[in-house]
Amino acid sequence: MLEEMTVVSNFAQYLDNSVMMIMIILGLLFLSVVVPLFIFMYKYSASRNKPENTENISHNSTLELVWTIIPIILILVMFSISYGVFKEFRSIPDDGLKIKVLAQKWSWSYTYPNGRVENTLYVPRGENVILEMTAPEGDVIHNMFVPSFRIKEDIVPGMETRQWFNANIEGEYDVFCAEFCGTAHAYMLSKVVVVSQDEYDNWIDNESIFDPREAPASTEESTTLLDINQPSASADPVALGERVFTGNACNTCHTVDGTPGAGIAPTLQGIYGTSVTLINSSGDEVTVEVGDDYLRESIINPSALVNQGFNPLMPAYEGTIDGEDLDNLVEYLKSL
Repeated sequence: MLEEMTVVSNFAQYLDNSVMMIMIILGLLFLSVVVPLFIFMYKYSASRNKPENTENISHNSTLELVWTIIPIILILVMFSISYGVFKEFRSIPDDGLKIKVLAQKWSWSYTYPNGRVENTLYVPRGENVILEMTAPEGDVIHNMFVPSFRIKEDIVPGMETRQWFNANIEGEYDVFCAEFCGTAHAYMLSKVVVVSQDEYDNWIDNESIFDPREAPASTEESTTLLDINQPSASADPVALGERVFTGNACNTCHTVDGTPGAGIAPTLQGIYGTSVTLINSSGDEVTVEVGDDYLRESIINPSALVNQGFNPLMPAYEGTIDGEDLDNLVEYLKSL
């Protein structure tokens, strides 16, 4: 986790310096109390002083002023430092790359101005990035935490919160949910990938799914890579469905290789065409053959029928995954 200490965003160093200054001030205040405490314990111990030999001092105006004024000054200094950091964090610029962030149990998705949706946040180095964050109605509170950027902001269902940053070092950085949000909270992970402006422009302007850090330099090479890795909308629906699956972080809870994964959702390998025992909303067991209709229903309304042995934790994707994306996702699940 030492890489999380990297100073990446525009205000990360400012925050680190501020925290260090406040810690120094608090350390001095701590020592100003503890050091005299031990001195007085030694100097005025019962073995060294008899009560009748101890001078009775009613007050010392100078000392009282010193221990009142100095702490007030130090507290005001800490307030000034903290306010400066707070103002920097909250002074969201008017111009910049605006990206919509959707947090839900238990995945992240990022929607770019051109409508492109990814579950990895790609941003250009040196540009202001404004995050407009929300969670679906009926979900829970999440918190977007990027340690290397020193940003941490609550995401509340049904309302929009905002945060911003300007990343100055290219690389890959962790995104965590810092608000306990249920069973798979620990698996709610993502990445911020900072790339050059040219790499970002080349990536955002086409439909390919390649990592922009591996983006080809020329337009001809880009077209070739697009044809191979991410064909047009008329291409294999299974490949497009896999993109929907990973783009919505379905693999956070479901595995496709037969392993139990996080233990909160069944594996999807070989599920198509099998018979499964489910629990309906009345608590009764029903046996259903897994076909196209069941797969669609389990995606848009997963709480209607729940796999035996699992809790109804999956959020509904009605209105989130629909149309061609839903068709392609079903084709992908059939292919497993």
